[in-house]
Formats: sequence, C-alpha cells, structure tokens
Amino acid sequence: MNTYIILLVVLILPALTLGKKPNKGGVVRGNRRGTVRNTNIKSPGDACGCTGIIRRPVCGTDGNTYNNVCELNCANQNSQVDNRRCCKDSVCKEYVGRENLNGRCKRWIDNRGIYTPKPDPIRDENFPERSVRNAQNYCRNPDKGKSGLWCYTGVGKPLQYERCVNVPQCSITVAYQGECRSIGSTSG
Repeated sequence: MNTYIILLVVLILPALTLGKKPNKGGVVRGNRRGTVRNTNIKSPGDACGCTGIIRRPVCGTDGNTYNNVCELNCANQNSQVDNRRCCKDSVCKEYVGRENLNGRCKRWIDNRGIYTPKPDPIRDENFPERSVRNAQNYCRNPDKGKSGLWCYTGVGKPLQYERCVNVPQCSITVAYQGECRSIGSTSG
C-alpha cells in the first residue's frame, strides 16, 4: 500500500501540474478556470511587479498620483535622486546639498551668537559637515526644528531667515489616499 502512495506522489502528481508554474513559495495554484497565475511573472515595463494589483490611487508627496502603493514604492526604487542632495527625513537634519536660495543665504559662520532663543545651535556638531565653516551659506537645519531647512538671509540679525522649501525628499511617501488634487481646483 505504501509503495502505491509513493508512486502516486512521485510519478502522477508532477504530471498533473505539468505546465503550471509555482509562485514565490513554490506552490502551484489554480483558479476557477483551472489556469494558473504565476505571481513571479512581471509584465514587460513592470519592473516592480505591480500589474494586477487593484487600483487604489494614492497621492505622493511629489504631487503625482500613483495607481497604488506598489507603484509609489516602485518610483522610489527607480528614483534618480542623489541621496546627498535630498532630505532623508522630515526635518532634513543630514542634508548636505548646495541649496542657498539663489545666493540669498548668508554664511553660517557670520551669524554665530545671534540665534534666539538660546542656546545657539550654530556650532560645528549641529551641521552634517561637522563644521560651521564648511556649511558655508547652504540651507541646513542646525536647530533640528520641525520646519526643516532654513538659512539666515541677513547678517547679524536673528529674525532675518528663510525656510528652504525647494529641496526634494529622498523618497516619496503617501501624502493621502486618492488622486492628487491640484491647488485651486474645485469639486462640483
């Protein structure tokens, strides 16, 4: 009896699944029509395997609408953004790019000691370069404030600063579920 079971498993079962391809776990699955959907196969032009996923649009922080989170994640994988020139977190504490608001930013070293409230964060250890001098006049976030990157636009005047809002995020995240809405659009 045991010999027949072994023969059944070794000889007959593989013949029944002939032409069917296993999924990631190596399991052959059939659908109601008896055909198999191979979950490993990616269609041409779909490098991330997002084809066949239900369309649930999401608006990315880059302002683009993606059919689903898979496509958004795929955009991150295929991104050409230089990780040294973008924000890796919400406050951009490690940003080492050269944004300087078209030259409006003043040198950090010329503004030591004027920061309010105290203590003054314009110290070497608060810059990703580990040097106030090397930070030059580039947008940085030495106070680690939630608003992100900024720079002084006046020398010796603590309230003359601007936020640096044009620096991209290194990765796109979901801003909200649904299609992106353009500013000023109306629903009717």
